[in-house]
Amino acid sequence: MHESIDQKNNHPGPGRDFMSAMADAADPTESVTPDISVILVNWNTRDLLRACLKSIFAQTPSLSCEVTVVDNASEDGSADMVQKEFPAVRLIQNTENSGFGRANNQGFRESSGAYVLFLNPDTEIRDRAIEKAVAFMETHPNVWLAGAKSVHHDGTIQVSTAYFPSLAMIWTNGVPLKIALSVFGPLRRLLKTSAEYSDEGFTMTGNSESRRVDYVLGQFMLTRRDVLEKTGLFDESIFMYEEEADLCYRIHKAGGEVWYVPEAVILHHERRSIDQLPDAFRHEVDWFLSARGRFMEKHHGKAMEVIFHAMTGFSSAVKLVLYAVLFLADRGKRRYLTRRLRYHGAIERWYLKRMFTFIKIKKR
Repeated sequence: MHESIDQKNNHPGPGRDFMSAMADAADPTESVTPDISVILVNWNTRDLLRACLKSIFAQTPSLSCEVTVVDNASEDGSADMVQKEFPAVRLIQNTENSGFGRANNQGFRESSGAYVLFLNPDTEIRDRAIEKAVAFMETHPNVWLAGAKSVHHDGTIQVSTAYFPSLAMIWTNGVPLKIALSVFGPLRRLLKTSAEYSDEGFTMTGNSESRRVDYVLGQFMLTRRDVLEKTGLFDESIFMYEEEADLCYRIHKAGGEVWYVPEAVILHHERRSIDQLPDAFRHEVDWFLSARGRFMEKHHGKAMEVIFHAMTGFSSAVKLVLYAVLFLADRGKRRYLTRRLRYHGAIERWYLKRMFTFIKIKKR
């Protein structure tokens, strides 16, 4: 079992001006209920975490914020930085990397806000995004969970929402024509193919339209405390990926709605944590496919999980061949295609490894 140290920081901050910006933040030792609890799970992203925390305090002046950082055994001085520079922040230090869902659950259990925001430490709040998301939920009681619009440094939109994993999603996203259309822009425009669907079933939501979605990605997930008390917390059997899909699925089943709120904008430095790992693609694929299998088994049964993995393996093999052909045919897209080849190659290796392991077990 992992151990943790829960502590309120008592160190002086880096300067009077910055401390003034944090003056209205909720003290985790006080009994007054804060408007919102912000929970961040960190692993070796010290500098990004610092920028994220500063943006929370600077961009949320109208709400009392209780901020908790759960550090998953970082080795880059993240915990020391929080202790020294952010005395109003509660710090929970784990002695091992306990995963995304379990660490967020730790933070939730120590929180008390009426609203709860699960926020990635590689994000920065823009233009009072938290306040705008809370205001939206205040006027939409049917919305049980809301996500923000994630953007790159240049303002271009990132993937922020997705469809639930399903057999139909795998089949439609494995169609060769769809892959070709996603690569060759002129052909896509000619046939008026929707630009909202990506290769992996995610959706690229529009600039200004708030709308109901299947689920929002985990970089920004705002909900109410009573929602989590009804639906339960994150599934701790999932180490990373698809925890948000599982939670949002349970919200839908309980009668709630999940919405994308583009008025709330965050800057997202995506992949900064996982890309620190050697052979990051292997880890990503392992966690991702394991999590998706868990989702299918949990909500649709063991048989559907088996069919899901079979279809995923076949679809990825088709994509691997097509991307190889496109790599030879289109030099202008080779950087993108190289990444897709590596990704689907990792998927096929994952399935081959599972198949050989299964065969060895049967032979015993």
